[in-house]
Amino acid sequence: MKSKIKSFPWQAMLPKRLNIVAKMINPYLHGIINYYSKFYPSELRGIWQTLDTRLVLWLMKKSVMVKFFCGFS
Repeated sequence: MKSKIKSFPWQAMLPKRLNIVAKMINPYLHGIINYYSKFYPSELRGIWQTLDTRLVLWLMKKSVMVKFFCGFS
């Protein structure tokens, strides 16, 4: 499951707003919660850590992109 989160098309979502990205990954996250909370609750922590890391990296890249295109320094 962690590999699926890592392979999510994060680069393609750079121009999108955070609320749109949340709507895109929300059904996917609901599926993870429903499955892993019943069968593998101990695995959820690692999955959330991977997701948090990916979201932070996405936000950092997005902020660099916004600064570059808007001329902020």
